[in-house]
Amino acid sequence: MTTLLKATLQSSESPFPPRRRRSALAMLLAVALTPLALLMPTQPAAAAGPAVQVADSLTVVRPTETPSGALTNSASLVAARGEYESFQLVVTGPATVTSVSNDLFGWGTTGVYLERFYTVANGTGLSPQPSDLESDGPNNSWSPYGRWPDPLIPDRDQIYNQKRNAFPFTVPSGEKWAVWVDVFVPYDQPSGTYADEIVVSTAGGSTSIDVDLEVLNWTMPATSSLNQVFMVSSNGRSHICKAHTNSNDCGADKAKRATLNSLYTRMGLENRVTQSNGFGLLYSDGPGFYAGADWTEKFEAPLILGTANYPADAGWNLDQPVLTKVSAYAYADFHCGATCASQWQAKATQPGKDWSDRFIWYGCDEGGSSGVLWGKCKTSLDVAQAAWNRPALVTSTYADWLSTGYGSDIANVTTLVPYFHRLNPAGGASTRPSYDPWVNAGNEVWLATACDASYCQGLDPSISWTYPVANPANEPAPNSSLGSYGIGSPSYQVDAPANQARVMPWQLERWNLQGELYWSTDELLETAWDTGGLYYEGANGDGTLFYPGTPSEIGGTSDIPIESIRLKRMRDGREDYEYFVELRDRGLGAQLDAILATAYPNMFSATWAKDGHGAGTMLDAREQIVDLLRDAVAGEADPYGGPGATPVQKTGYIVYQSDEDGDAEIFAIKPNGTGKVQLTRNTVFDGFPAWSPDSTRIAWEQGGEVKVMNADGTGTPVTVASGGGTTWSKPAWSPDGTALFFTGTAAGTTKIYRSPIAAPNPEFVVEGYDPAVDTNGAVLYSNIYTPAFPDDNHIWRTSYDGGVWVDEGELSYGYNDEAVAVSHDGSRITFSRGTNEYVVRVGENQPGPEANFQVLAFPGRQAMQSAFSPDDTSLVFVTDKAGNAGDYQLWRSRDDGTGQLQVTSGAGKKMNPDWGTPATVAGPPAPSAPKATIASLSYTGSLKVGQTLTAKVGKVTPSGAKLRYQWYRGTAKIAGATSKTYKVVTADIGKKLKLNVNASKAGYTSVTATYTKSGTVVTVPVRIGAVKYTGSLKVGKKLAAKVSKTVPGGAKLRYQWYRNGKKISGATGKTYTLKSADQGKKIKLRVTATKKNYLAAGKSYTRSGKVARR
Repeated sequence: MTTLLKATLQSSESPFPPRRRRSALAMLLAVALTPLALLMPTQPAAAAGPAVQVADSLTVVRPTETPSGALTNSASLVAARGEYESFQLVVTGPATVTSVSNDLFGWGTTGVYLERFYTVANGTGLSPQPSDLESDGPNNSWSPYGRWPDPLIPDRDQIYNQKRNAFPFTVPSGEKWAVWVDVFVPYDQPSGTYADEIVVSTAGGSTSIDVDLEVLNWTMPATSSLNQVFMVSSNGRSHICKAHTNSNDCGADKAKRATLNSLYTRMGLENRVTQSNGFGLLYSDGPGFYAGADWTEKFEAPLILGTANYPADAGWNLDQPVLTKVSAYAYADFHCGATCASQWQAKATQPGKDWSDRFIWYGCDEGGSSGVLWGKCKTSLDVAQAAWNRPALVTSTYADWLSTGYGSDIANVTTLVPYFHRLNPAGGASTRPSYDPWVNAGNEVWLATACDASYCQGLDPSISWTYPVANPANEPAPNSSLGSYGIGSPSYQVDAPANQARVMPWQLERWNLQGELYWSTDELLETAWDTGGLYYEGANGDGTLFYPGTPSEIGGTSDIPIESIRLKRMRDGREDYEYFVELRDRGLGAQLDAILATAYPNMFSATWAKDGHGAGTMLDAREQIVDLLRDAVAGEADPYGGPGATPVQKTGYIVYQSDEDGDAEIFAIKPNGTGKVQLTRNTVFDGFPAWSPDSTRIAWEQGGEVKVMNADGTGTPVTVASGGGTTWSKPAWSPDGTALFFTGTAAGTTKIYRSPIAAPNPEFVVEGYDPAVDTNGAVLYSNIYTPAFPDDNHIWRTSYDGGVWVDEGELSYGYNDEAVAVSHDGSRITFSRGTNEYVVRVGENQPGPEANFQVLAFPGRQAMQSAFSPDDTSLVFVTDKAGNAGDYQLWRSRDDGTGQLQVTSGAGKKMNPDWGTPATVAGPPAPSAPKATIASLSYTGSLKVGQTLTAKVGKVTPSGAKLRYQWYRGTAKIAGATSKTYKVVTADIGKKLKLNVNASKAGYTSVTATYTKSGTVVTVPVRIGAVKYTGSLKVGKKLAAKVSKTVPGGAKLRYQWYRNGKKISGATGKTYTLKSADQGKKIKLRVTATKKNYLAAGKSYTRSGKVARR
């Protein structure tokens, strides 16, 4: 049964039903009292069901290797309307799975796929082999050879709804196989949190897995906001035809060829990938290759215009997405020439369906610093440009573009595409700033990945995937831009860390780049099912993102494209990009930039090692990004009647110490990382802040004294403990807020004291340190277990009874337990344990047998100084997990350690947090971030149909700020009009055209400039030059019309001849032969000129004199 969970949660940070959160806590508390054998994972209810666990979408599940990520017993997802979210069901053999239920939440949008395997071959030289050292898996613990999950066989396909052969499947004993589950959120789904279960069945029984999904109050656009040119290979043959029909041209069946290519290109769009030449054409062909009906029905309407589905009854989920770019090759003599270019122009400029603004020529490939190569590109591109002058892209760095003079001499190049390692070399500084002159001139920089991600070692038989040191001349130098052969770079290899397939849009946003180029999507399609069949130029899968879904291979009766897992992960990255765009549009660019820079600081950050399996940092960062958007849309009405999003701890603040201004000061920040306020500003130590029980005051240490200030840092602080040769520190509040407990250190001994705030007078309580106070007034603290082990500190509790403090005993028994904090309801504690490596534990506030459990640990890094959220469902803690060792930041998580989100970033060590609920924290005014500026904005061009308007942006500060363009028709956004130029169309007639330009850069407040030219869009008539006719005015003689020119050129001319002012029936040609009826009459010629987006115009000519006899 599907359940919508409405107002049952106080915070959307934990989108679990209360029943599940309680059961998770009960399980934690029960572990300490349970024999070890009972702690093994168990399956719910049906003992005869298969052993099933859940993996996230970035965990790689190979059959005989340990999965790269942790497995859980349920799935928890967050998605916007119009977004896919995925998880994997991991089945441990022996088991024969007969079915998996496929209608989560009753939406009819669940896709279930068997993860079949691609086999990596054990070869050498140029033969198929692993891609690179990353094929060894996490910690080099996997065999690089053998089966890797990649092709996804649907239970029922999305196009024809035909049953395919995903089920049944048998998992051998000792192996793990996975089922991929896609959940798409309908466009009209109310926001809120939904709960359901998915059932995995065998002949002997079934296993149910709980699935929770939070739907955000935001709708993701169907068409990608990311410029993309993913090319389909067509080097002399159609790989799609060959793979499906064993014929290079589908047996000369153009209709079959069109159908197959349309399905592959539309499947790419379902994954937000634009295959910009995905029409099944050879390099030299234009759209005239197909019959008009085939072109319109299978390509233009469903893929370019988004006005129809193909097939008409296909079950696509995305609402008619369109290609972000349409392109053709034009840099070689066998590419698109004059005839081909004219065909593209004719199709792209038809009245009422003009998409010419999305067309771009592929103008040159890897010209480098060779004037010869650039010259060849120019020669061929000039031919295409002469027929149809459209923008072009070239694969080149800016330096190479300028170096020979040939690159910069090529006409109308608007887009440079360097490879990833040329923009951000390994071990070197980013070259992105060098592109600022190019970008500031209104051009774009995209990015490309290819076999460079594995060093293209297959091109040289002396370099294998293991990079033999026996051939040092063939290896890149240690400071090579490729680093360790592309390790950690964006790539679409099968045998690579999963986050590499998702990371490219993150890198594009990280470095202020505008699009992606990739070649190709189908290069080895015909051998995709073979062992090593996707090995191309040193990488498995590079250049092929699909598998051919023939009935003989996957069942059913119709051919379809089969998606790879890599393509699904690419889709997820492009969905992430839509969050980036929305957050930046909402003025949250600085917060976004901080998240991206932490997650992926350079182009080589996407490794297995990242958070244990290469996914944790990306998933944590996505959770922070979702959290930002959830908070941003809080309070906005849900158009579909859902409860809307609830901001995370909307009234809470975390107070902490940081030395970011040179010495330790007190700061406060909201749990979502916004609203940061500095509360103290001086040159002495300020630290160990603690909220009062009602969150109206803060106690803290200042220079060895314990003080109390108002929550917003105003007023005169009250000194509670000072002097006496003692350093006073680490305050904790009494339950009623009238007294403080704190430490005093003198002569090398630390003790705990109590003092009223109103009448300060420290009184000894107990020897120890790190005090905390529970709701009953008992003091919890750290102290040594025995003098024999002075570093072995446990957590103890003492209470006030009959006028004395009475020891109640130990609560923990680990080695060095300290920094204890008590939950707000007094029932639980959290503390740090460790020496060289701290971990965070949570347990019961009860002396006796230890009842606490590790919830946060990061091997090689620290997790410490934890405190509970005001509702006790979450923790704030200190860790250096995301940066360099010792770079301590505040993070938060659920109380079981899941859902980790970074709260602070930037310079300074953030320490000793406490979480309270003040209504607001004003504090002294913080220095405001400098504001980006746009000196001026206008656009050139006439407000006339057919004219091109070009943005003219004045000086922008700071240098390198990211510019986003948006054109408006009146007050309404023009869909897709996000470039520097805009071509005026008929829909604009009578409307004002407005341009918004937004400038943003990390560390600056973004600014948006607006310009609207006076007047509204008009259309103008064609101008006709001189009109006359030649020939003698005698019966039987032929007259011929002459028109000197039209403006613009290329107008269509129509003719009408007149006799004494009356139309001559049928005389509508360019020539007219005089007849007997014309004798004695005057002859007039009327020429009418028409052109798309212009008013028709006419002009007449009558020669003096009348028609004579022969």
